[in-house]
Amino acid sequence: MRGWSRLTQAALTTHETLQFEDPSRIVERIAAATSALESAGRKREWPGPGSAHPLLAQAAAALRAAGRGPVPVTAEERARAEQALHSTLWVVANLVGDRADDHRIDLRIDRVPDSQHVQAAASDVHRRMKAMEQLAMEAALRIMPSSGYPKTASLAVALAHWDITAHRALLTERSTAVLHTVAHQEVAIAETFRGAIARARTDGVIDDVTADRLMPTLTSASHAWAEVNDVVADLSFGSSAPADAIISTSETLRGELAKTRNIAADPESSRELLTQFSGHLSTSLSIAAAARDLLEDQDLRAPARGVNNLLRSEESKTRAKPSVEPIDVYLGRSIELPPKIRLLLRDIIGQACEANSESLNRAAALDPLQRRFDPTSVTSPSSFLGAEPPKGSRETTLPR
Repeated sequence: MRGWSRLTQAALTTHETLQFEDPSRIVERIAAATSALESAGRKREWPGPGSAHPLLAQAAAALRAAGRGPVPVTAEERARAEQALHSTLWVVANLVGDRADDHRIDLRIDRVPDSQHVQAAASDVHRRMKAMEQLAMEAALRIMPSSGYPKTASLAVALAHWDITAHRALLTERSTAVLHTVAHQEVAIAETFRGAIARARTDGVIDDVTADRLMPTLTSASHAWAEVNDVVADLSFGSSAPADAIISTSETLRGELAKTRNIAADPESSRELLTQFSGHLSTSLSIAAAARDLLEDQDLRAPARGVNNLLRSEESKTRAKPSVEPIDVYLGRSIELPPKIRLLLRDIIGQACEANSESLNRAAALDPLQRRFDPTSVTSPSSFLGAEPPKGSRETTLPR
């Protein structure tokens, strides 16, 4: 994980130095998701002390050196350089995600005592790395000029802005008010996205079987976010104005998703649309995981009155007395979020993570429609793509 963090930072630095034009901002989105994962890791015992993997540290140094080298001039050179960068992130994300899952399986098979929290952390890392791998894979397999997405550029930009804005808010502001705003917008986005999937099915962009597999998980994720929104509404500070950037980027994304009917007019546009749909699923999983990480913050506070109301609603189920002091409620104070409320929210957001992860897995059927190897677009694409990374292999190597 430390090696992956170094690699993504090196990739981001190189990407900014070379000034690649990518409407989807894949490298930035992967870096934001990695920052969220790294922040969560600092609050856990796992993976414990240690240094970055030497091979990944070497790859990070090579990326930084490449950024200080000659800048690609022609469109072909820039496309090759950008694709090499995305391919490196793709292969390494596959490696790190599979290693995390291998670790979880080893602990489970060996029945290591008191390792449940480590297994849960490894499973969380595996899911989130697969979401980042999906983003990098889509970019690496995109054989087109770096400006890309002729007909879905505005959707790609809107999705990238929402991804980065939501991650940035959850990482920096860290309050129940931000969690409430993100949850509310996720509910609205999920509803709009389901409508886009239904239109894509009608237009023949997505087949009936894939649509039928996706819809239940998308509905589950939407319902889970709606529950989070209902709970956090009582915990949000009434004096805190919702973040304008979160609301505006969400509204823009919903508007672009609503216009997808006008995009899928030919096979090429359909492939572009499927790419954006898969990217949205990756984003949804990463944001849900980052929202769940927020609950690990011990300084997270909420209005005493809202906490008291929630605990009273739970009192009938557990027969436990609310642990909020009456004076705190009377004076309108804020208090630290109690463990019981944290656990309640963690379970609900966990359901959103599970549903989004399953949606991402079920959307794998979309991948073959996205792949289009056109030797006239770039010179010898196999030179930087190579073979697909072996699944589950411990001998995965990095692209040169």
